[in-house]
Amino acid sequence: MSAASADVKMMKSNYLDLKNGTAKCKLCQKIIKTSGNSTNMSSHIKNKHYDTFVKCMQKKVSMKFRENQTIEQSFRNIEALKDNGQKANEIYEAIVFMICRDNMPVRCVEKEGLTHLLKKCVPQFKMPGRSKITTMIEEKYSKSVDAVKKILSEVEDVAFTCDAVTITNSSRSFLTITAHFINKECLESICLMAARMDQISDDENSDDQGDSLEKAHNRSIVKVDGSENRELKMYLSLPQTSWESNPIMFWSSYKAAMPGLSKLALRYLTTPGSSVPSERLASAIKCVVCDSRSRMTDTHKTERVFLKSLNSKYWS
Repeated sequence: MSAASADVKMMKSNYLDLKNGTAKCKLCQKIIKTSGNSTNMSSHIKNKHYDTFVKCMQKKVSMKFRENQTIEQSFRNIEALKDNGQKANEIYEAIVFMICRDNMPVRCVEKEGLTHLLKKCVPQFKMPGRSKITTMIEEKYSKSVDAVKKILSEVEDVAFTCDAVTITNSSRSFLTITAHFINKECLESICLMAARMDQISDDENSDDQGDSLEKAHNRSIVKVDGSENRELKMYLSLPQTSWESNPIMFWSSYKAAMPGLSKLALRYLTTPGSSVPSERLASAIKCVVCDSRSRMTDTHKTERVFLKSLNSKYWS
């Protein structure tokens, strides 16, 4: 709040019925013409109610004094911008977020433009080098993986999709694995891995994999008994919802009334209805892997693709 707006607010606190260009003084009930400003109100308080005017001025000085930083606060702010300071860590986090989400090269922290911008905005802040940013990305990846593991352990069903991506003007091909799950009535997707096709091991027995997939499918089939028959009749008796309604929210709201059908419906709704979500995340590998980043290791590629696909709310 500016000083002028604070003055106006203090003066108006002594008046009633501020409308139609007039105001009524609380102290003497006199009608004052405001003419769209507080000059007449201030003059009336000063000339007719000087004690109240002095109190307003004292309050104004007290507000200004509180707004000014003390020497201790100034030193504390300087310390916060040093290495490992609270404010410095927040800026480091913002830089890592910018690089990963906007798919910028790590060397951008050494570019003149970004360095000049931060020097103007935060003069005491020291821009980190590319090696430190790389280390921070690795640490952020490790923490984010732990957070995602915790989330996936709490959800009931997870659907996985695989996409093969070939880099333009290159013979390199990558396999991306994307996880789809429902979290707080919202379908979310995260790209878990991006590996080169020639590095994927084929030592695993395909027959065992097929058998496990078949068993998983059989376990997902719900046998209809008397209670589920009742749930089915209840579901068929419900009125039709509009096309714009969210099916995940619908079945989440009917968990108590139809537990069997709700569980089955949410299990199949976990699988996206089209390949758009997985293809959108898989295409991130084309941006990460480019000719200007020929020295990027496969581990760093996986980290960058994972962090780029991570929802913003999981960064905090």
